Amino acid sequence: MKPTPKSSSTNKLKKRPGASFMKIKSRTKKKPTDSTGEKKVSFDTTPQVMVIPSRPPTTAPPPLPTVPHITLPATGPARAQDDGGDGGDQDLLQGAPKHLVTGTGKKKRSRPGATTIQTFSPDDVVDVADLEENTEVVALGHQGIDPTRVQLVRSALLALNMTQLTQGELIKTIKDAIAIFEQIKDLPDNAVRQLPLGIAEVALAMRTRARLEDTLRSLVRIDQPHVLPLHQIQELTTFLDRNRGLAKYLSDNGIGFLFGSDKARGQGGGVFKNGNIHTLGKEDLPARQWLQLVIHEAGHATYQRLLLGQPTPPNYLDTGTLGELRAEITRLRAAADTEGIPLEDAGSSFNGRYLAIQQDFAANGADALWKKTSKDAQDLYTAWIVLRQNGGKDMQGIDMGPKMSPPERLDYQAKNFIEFIAESFMHVATGEIEAHWEHISTDASVSPEAKAAWQTAMGILDKHVRQAVLGWDTMW
Repeated sequence: MKPTPKSSSTNKLKKRPGASFMKIKSRTKKKPTDSTGEKKVSFDTTPQVMVIPSRPPTTAPPPLPTVPHITLPATGPARAQDDGGDGGDQDLLQGAPKHLVTGTGKKKRSRPGATTIQTFSPDDVVDVADLEENTEVVALGHQGIDPTRVQLVRSALLALNMTQLTQGELIKTIKDAIAIFEQIKDLPDNAVRQLPLGIAEVALAMRTRARLEDTLRSLVRIDQPHVLPLHQIQELTTFLDRNRGLAKYLSDNGIGFLFGSDKARGQGGGVFKNGNIHTLGKEDLPARQWLQLVIHEAGHATYQRLLLGQPTPPNYLDTGTLGELRAEITRLRAAADTEGIPLEDAGSSFNGRYLAIQQDFAANGADALWKKTSKDAQDLYTAWIVLRQNGGKDMQGIDMGPKMSPPERLDYQAKNFIEFIAESFMHVATGEIEAHWEHISTDASVSPEAKAAWQTAMGILDKHVRQAVLGWDTMW
């Protein structure tokens, strides 16, 4: 077991063999204890790839389904995705012919924010993303077609960049693709590879999507996964599949993911509330950056609750007021000692300010609030008070997309203690922390106070994140 770090430059955290920065690391496999009672740990540095095996045929493969060869319109090049098997689906999708839409009908668009479903004629060009507002699509549910299958078609078409079809083409595509999907979903990849192109492309993309959703559902509780773009659900599924300790911790503590949740609107794309991680699928956000947002919210759900025992601490603590005043008392006491008159003595030049702070503490229940905060939380909070100075320049800020530049992420963490907690959790879980810790440990321009604060923070991250939540054997 790796000891808690104790100095900023000489005792750097132990690096896992074979690991590299910015890559999701291989985890260790524990062996039984030896005769001394110590655990033997061997490190498997073979790159981990999520494999979702196909069901092997026990008899001769069934006859291939009859697949109509039709040309589906598209608005851009296809984006092929592998289903995690032996490459069969990806081989089929790559190089498939695509043609631009040349719709002849009148184009109808849903009003932004509209909730009323709309009726279209067969020649109207409609947006595939807005199936929930399409009267005829909604009516398919009353014809015995599973709405979840319709959502798979929607996801598949968007993944293939087929964003607009005529109403007639859309309805036919939904029915035909679902029919083919039901026939191929359990076929071995070598049989699926033989299917002709056309509507089968959509069914294959549906199979890829369904397997990802099934894998994610086996790891954590999820709701409305269909709202996520394929590249984002693939990123989250792969991450949790490789970090099953985190997935197990979330499941064991009843924490699930609610995708497309209204509670996440106006919250920067995500929020932890009522025991769930609420997120939005941001189509224009790269998968890595979207994952960072999701794991940040997982930090609120796990690391924050471990430290503070409550989802949201009082603003008096969270915004730094309590910590800044406690730090000021420390400075006042040092100045009073230099003066030679006790701070509590009315004759001290600093007694007036000291009494004012004490009155503020009494009005806000500071003593009771501090006493019920755990020792680790107190230590991390004290370290955060040091690191938040000068806009959090000694914290770690990474580029997470529009309005989330590194300086903005630093300021975000400097303003609220719980955001520093959640962001630090994400930095550890995704491997981002390694480079920053190296910088803090070795850069002579970092102040001794900031080095000591980070030393404290890393020890607490090691205990509560690395060990308790992620279940890793070493930090990296």
